[in-house]
Amino acid sequence: MRINRANHSREKQIRMQPISNDPPPEPQHGKNTPDLQQVEAALQSLQIGSGNAALSTLAAGSKAYPDIRARLATPDVLRTLVEAAECGLNDSLETTAAALRCIGNACIDNDVARETIAGLGFSWAVLCLRHDNEEISWLMIKSKDTGTLIDLLFWITGYKVTIQNADSDLLSDESVLELLMLPYYYHNIATVEDFAILLEICLSFLRDPSVQRQVVKSRYVACVWQMFVDCKDRMDHCQAGEYAQETKELLKPLSTSLIWCLSDIAASEDFTQQYPPSSAFIERLLSLIASGGEETGTKSKDAIEQAGLGARQRTESHTIPEGNTSNETERRSARSIAAACQIVGNMLRVLPPQDITPLVMTRKIHAKLWHILAARTYADDDDDVAHSFAGFLVQLTRPSVEVREFQAEGVEAEEALRVLCEHKTPQIRQDGIRLLRALGKECPVNQERFRGLAARVAGGSGGGTGLQIEAAPA
Repeated sequence: MRINRANHSREKQIRMQPISNDPPPEPQHGKNTPDLQQVEAALQSLQIGSGNAALSTLAAGSKAYPDIRARLATPDVLRTLVEAAECGLNDSLETTAAALRCIGNACIDNDVARETIAGLGFSWAVLCLRHDNEEISWLMIKSKDTGTLIDLLFWITGYKVTIQNADSDLLSDESVLELLMLPYYYHNIATVEDFAILLEICLSFLRDPSVQRQVVKSRYVACVWQMFVDCKDRMDHCQAGEYAQETKELLKPLSTSLIWCLSDIAASEDFTQQYPPSSAFIERLLSLIASGGEETGTKSKDAIEQAGLGARQRTESHTIPEGNTSNETERRSARSIAAACQIVGNMLRVLPPQDITPLVMTRKIHAKLWHILAARTYADDDDDVAHSFAGFLVQLTRPSVEVREFQAEGVEAEEALRVLCEHKTPQIRQDGIRLLRALGKECPVNQERFRGLAARVAGGSGGGTGLQIEAAPA
């Protein structure tokens, strides 16, 4: 069900500089760099219970001395720094701040250090992101010298895209869970640029087939869905104007990448074992497709909590403002429905036809898709929507002639097919032709219904006077 497309990965070059120990919100200037002897003494005394003075000296010293940065980058020292950052959240926030600066400096131009930190997991980042202290929040958002410690996370996980994927390189299930939680906890805090980096951090792992299998096995698919919903939410609720356009241009490629990751995840061999059609997650997606209702923040939070994350309560209600029309609701929901179609559509590929029949004959799950496609602007605005809808509708044709005949009833079906077959994008036109063939396969009623459209499509593509309907849906 996947469209031919360019790589939508966000190419971001991050040039890190050593992190100073200037405290927020107004960094102090003119402090003397500690001499090497002081830094050496602080390094020798480093332990989990080290006070703020020793860590602050190391933070300043590792900014000034490359050799100190290299010594901080050893596995034992990095583990101590991570534990100091976590412990400091309860005992001394200054200690946490200094430990985070040390971690940042240790990872500059050091892939081994980044891999070591990733191997230790991301609980330290999760705890800091969830902390309500202003200084820690400031550290995790903006820093005078680096721009953002989220960029540090991007660097830490960046080695993932340069190594050969292998099951032996997988993070632990716990670390994957912590990683997938990062965008969720930071959704309402981060700038759009920082939120985009968090998404790309997760995508650098989620594009790996081994990680996709791990996500299915551990039942973390709802967490990936949450990421998609939060990304869409940021695009939908940004204020109008130039900034809104920039936000959509930044986040839409990441949203598309999440759709394709969800599609790949649902195509894995074990998906239907972990998420059978009767599961709560799949049922919620089916309801979304059938109703066309918008996926709200509260529903998404439920999916996270069902995945066992114990996520914090969302404080913001993501509902359509009063005065918006149902058409606007459909426009904003279409992309969520497209993502749901990718997941459920790949699941339908392996289900027996008799399990698909009730979706059409009883639930009429196709009706809302015809309706949205027939309103031409939705399909024209977003190729992901048109492609995903068409692929899902093809899967619904599989069971029988009766199902295909019922599925194609109504004027909206023909109008939607016309939108697809006359689309400006060649791939979408091919999707429309494939759907037209699937609906007409061994179905005289549909062949007669769409005779005129089939003739126009065949004529426009240089074919004969009619469209031969022989191909079975894949």
